Amino acid sequence: MAPKKSAKAPGGGADKDGAQEEPLAAVILADTFSRAFAPLDVSAAASSSAESIESCALLRPFLNVPLLSLHLRALSLARVEQVYILSISHADVLREHLTAHPAPPGMEVTTVRTPEARSVGDSLREIDARQVIRGEFLLVQPDAIVGMDLAAIVEAHRARKLKDKDTAMTLCAMQVGENARSRGLHAPLHVLNGNSQLLHYAAHGVGKAVEIPNEVLFLEEKEGGDGELEVRADLVEAGIDVCGAEVPPLFSENFDYQSLRGDFVPGILTSDLLDSKIFMHVCGSSSGAAAGPSVQKNGYGARASSTRAYDAITRDVLAGAAHPLVPSSNIWPGERLEKRGRALVGAGVALDDTTVLGPGTLVAGGAKLGADVRLARSVIGPSVSVGAHTAIRGSHVWHSVTIGERCSLDRSIVASGATLLDGVVLGRGCLIGPGCVVGPNVTLPPFSRVGAREHGDDDDEEWSGNAATPKTAAAVDPALGAQGKGFLWPRAGEGRAAEDDDDDDEEELDAPLHDYLGAEAGDIDDDASDDASSIGGDSELLDEWDGSSMSSVEDADMHEGAVGASLIIGGDGANGDETAADRAEANARLADFKTEAVASLKRAFEEGHTTDNAAIELKTLRMASNVPLSEVRQVAISFILDRCDAKDGKQTGAILDRWGPLIETVASDDEIEAVAMMQTYCALHTSHAALFVPLLKKLYNDDLVSDEAIVAWWRSPAARDGSEARGGEAALELRRRAEPIVRFILESAEDSEEESDEE
Repeated sequence: MAPKKSAKAPGGGADKDGAQEEPLAAVILADTFSRAFAPLDVSAAASSSAESIESCALLRPFLNVPLLSLHLRALSLARVEQVYILSISHADVLREHLTAHPAPPGMEVTTVRTPEARSVGDSLREIDARQVIRGEFLLVQPDAIVGMDLAAIVEAHRARKLKDKDTAMTLCAMQVGENARSRGLHAPLHVLNGNSQLLHYAAHGVGKAVEIPNEVLFLEEKEGGDGELEVRADLVEAGIDVCGAEVPPLFSENFDYQSLRGDFVPGILTSDLLDSKIFMHVCGSSSGAAAGPSVQKNGYGARASSTRAYDAITRDVLAGAAHPLVPSSNIWPGERLEKRGRALVGAGVALDDTTVLGPGTLVAGGAKLGADVRLARSVIGPSVSVGAHTAIRGSHVWHSVTIGERCSLDRSIVASGATLLDGVVLGRGCLIGPGCVVGPNVTLPPFSRVGAREHGDDDDEEWSGNAATPKTAAAVDPALGAQGKGFLWPRAGEGRAAEDDDDDDEEELDAPLHDYLGAEAGDIDDDASDDASSIGGDSELLDEWDGSSMSSVEDADMHEGAVGASLIIGGDGANGDETAADRAEANARLADFKTEAVASLKRAFEEGHTTDNAAIELKTLRMASNVPLSEVRQVAISFILDRCDAKDGKQTGAILDRWGPLIETVASDDEIEAVAMMQTYCALHTSHAALFVPLLKKLYNDDLVSDEAIVAWWRSPAARDGSEARGGEAALELRRRAEPIVRFILESAEDSEEESDEE
């Protein structure tokens, strides 16, 4: 048989000389080597298969789909033929899962036990020792959420390697905006040349001053670049990378390489002995950030490496900001879902007529929701039962959980098999481990953690989530209620205090507080303290509530000290004419987009299209015109507000009731910017100045934007921008008028926490 043409790679084929390429392989790591999700991944005993599954990071549910299923589906689209799963202690559980849920056709999956592995480096040294990798392979982190064209990325890597044999690796990353949910507190620093080669990397974030070693400038000249460097602090790790066959041996040659980006990448870039080169593939997210020259394709990629990131990525996907990752689409490996209002619901869900499903909510098939249950921005797993008069907000409830009546959950995660009895209140950021019982009538303060085993009983070989025989039988902790079962752990962030002396073991510690779901700026007194303190000074409200912003994820002040996008250094100006032409072309595309988008919205209004169809039409136009999502926000918000009459409250209310979900959709990945756009519009149009405060109340009451976002907007530099383009003094006056709403939100949050403390 004649060899396949290279156009049919990357799944295996011939190179340009006719030599047969090795079939494309993938290595999936089953362990995170982190305690970021503890005690959610700490089971009571190894004998329970359900709890053992929960202790395996690779089988952790994401929107009720095991992460492994998402990985295998993505790899099958890239035509990967051989997959190796490396696991410290869950090989048997993974084999059982694969027996029940087979891999896609044409893919062979081998599970490899690596009991001695304590890091990514150890895992790759194990792969090298087995000599099973003979060509390029995809390295997949267990918590990666990826919607990229992996086949195209592999093909580009192979083409680059044909030209430059020193090409060892292509790192995948996603560009994010400054206020994007998926962006962490600190963004790593990347320095690239014009060929997308990575020249410098700093993993721990940057401040306002960026230092680039002089050697990097010389390296750019050595690599024959165009003299232009791109400094980027707007990228997040995608969790999947393309590696050459030489990568595992490089780990074997240097046992100091433990982590991939913390050790291996800087080691390769600074080595005087190695000629290996690392390149970057950057996909442009829908955040609306300005695209740098290294941005190559649409797509989505991020790591759910902490409970904060897990929630942020979940919200991105549910908001449609992570295309092509769309629940219930043809490539989604989970159950089929139907849309009910602004929520997604699986088959066989038992709903009472009084149940309220708010926006950004997903309820899996087989769940039972009682009377007057209220859900907002939450994910409910299969076979979950929720009792009457219970409110769940911003939370994740995994499968087979029982929640009693009159309970309240705020930005918390409840692991599979847990039970919350009647009257249980979980403050923000609570984590309830598998099989634990809390209640009845118990209030847990923010960031409480309840584990199936005692804290510290998951050390050493068990710290990555491996099941083991507990030191103590299941006990009743008085703080968990009369029928409680489990152990109360130190609150999130407190587990680091006694262990912070050894920075080298940082990955073995509990995650820092800012990495936990529910963390707010006022909770963080280390990295963010300077930023948080900078927000006071221009009003009584700010002085009173200094540092009390509702969300570290969406608070613009949390990121003021970081470089927010890319910076181009150098260049000889030779391409000045081309740059001007490109700019003119971009302006023309933008003008065409605005014209077509307004026409599309006009048709949607006149012909009564659904908001979903209107949003799809706008998205199609944006992709065809290649404009930032911020332009979609601007057009949609301006169009809707233009049709509102501030003097006719009934007419305005009807328009916002009908088209408010479209505002929610376009605002989903940067709610702060969306509110700022509304402020600017109302400031520039004097007829709409009286509309701004009622509009803000409507956004809050209908949950079109989160209360955290409203507070974060009020504190943001954009809200305090009195420039002429923003509306001048009129914009500042609108911010002052919004103060009572912000005060109400903050006081409500404060009262809620005080009530929790009193109870």
